[in-house]
Amino acid sequence: MLKIGFVKIGRRLYALAAYTYFTRLAFLVSLSCAVISVASAQSSTSTPTPPPCQPDACPTATIIFPDGTWVSEWTGGGPFPRVATLTAERLNIELRFPLTLANTTLTVEVLDGGTFYGQGELTIGNDGTTSIQYQTGGETGLYRIGLIARGVFATLQFEATTPPTLVAQLGNTSTRAFAQTGDDVMIGGFIVRGVGPKRVIVRAIGPSLAQHGITRPLQNPTLELHDHTGAVIASNDNWLNASNKQEIINSGLAPGNNLESAILTSLYPGNYTAIVRGVANGIGVGLVEVYDLDQTAGSKLGNISTRALVQTGDNVMIGGFIVVNQATRVIIRAIGPSLTQLGVPAALANPQLELHKGNSLIGRNDNWQQTQIGGIITSDQVAEIQGTGLAPTNPAESAIVATLQPGNYTAIVRGANNTTGIALVEVYDLQ
Repeated sequence: MLKIGFVKIGRRLYALAAYTYFTRLAFLVSLSCAVISVASAQSSTSTPTPPPCQPDACPTATIIFPDGTWVSEWTGGGPFPRVATLTAERLNIELRFPLTLANTTLTVEVLDGGTFYGQGELTIGNDGTTSIQYQTGGETGLYRIGLIARGVFATLQFEATTPPTLVAQLGNTSTRAFAQTGDDVMIGGFIVRGVGPKRVIVRAIGPSLAQHGITRPLQNPTLELHDHTGAVIASNDNWLNASNKQEIINSGLAPGNNLESAILTSLYPGNYTAIVRGVANGIGVGLVEVYDLDQTAGSKLGNISTRALVQTGDNVMIGGFIVVNQATRVIIRAIGPSLTQLGVPAALANPQLELHKGNSLIGRNDNWQQTQIGGIITSDQVAEIQGTGLAPTNPAESAIVATLQPGNYTAIVRGANNTTGIALVEVYDLQ
């Protein structure tokens, strides 16, 4: 008899540009076979335990979940142990029977609720395979399906639990700007809030921007990650040189050019800074990004900010972020003149802020004490901005408060009258 142990399969719950994960324990699944009658769920008579089937007479099954993960194909004696599922979860079930049962009738009976999609009887294929679809019910608990095929009886069992509650939060973020040298390198800051570590990947992108029409990309970006004390906790120049490059590849977020940089790591709650500069003092348009690789963790990205030199045309500062799971209240700020108090030279004197969703402009502001009505901004925001405790300290700086639905957003910062200088674009989660 084939002996098979336990396996553990990582399970992604829901997909988004920004991106949510869940770990599923894949239980040992097996089928048994014998000639017996099928017991109804309401019957007071217990179903007799069938004897172990012979290796050439045992069916096998693969349970495929909506996100594409699966419980691997198993075979052996005894009924199926309970497979962990969620309530109202629709499953694809691929069945394989011995070839002696090819072209025979398979009867499917729902024993404990849920919904079976298709006819109660179907024909097993020439190769001994067939597939069915089944959805667990809305209540937590045990759900069972009976399978009968010419003397072979088996029961699939599913233990359904309530899906975890998803919290509104900021997901992945990126900022594109012109990276220079000295004080004009690109500096991306972010905060991890909550409890426990957060798995992230931080990237510095340059050469591959040329494929998107950027005429002067940063040719060879390097990346440093600093903690709240300013200490360098990780660095990378050319992501293929990373010790965990295979993990970067497995994340699906490996940079598209070998000269670009990436750091994949777990970070505990705190403040972090990613610095992007060019090798040998190279300059050009670069992109600094932070991706949340585990949105089911007890920690989350709280706010994000990037400081860089704002120029004109393609070299304005463009900050992108994703709202995931549900509507999130945020404040977006464009900071310039108050940076002078922090020792930043050549600060942008009068930053202007635009908020876009896709190709649509949905809000704008120039000077936060003067609300510009339009798009998602329908009333004066001055008091609301002050109420967040995050009002800019200089009246020439800009801010927008909004409740944003899940999706991708872009904040563009430019100088009034095509002026240039160092500025800061920020997004704060107000939840």
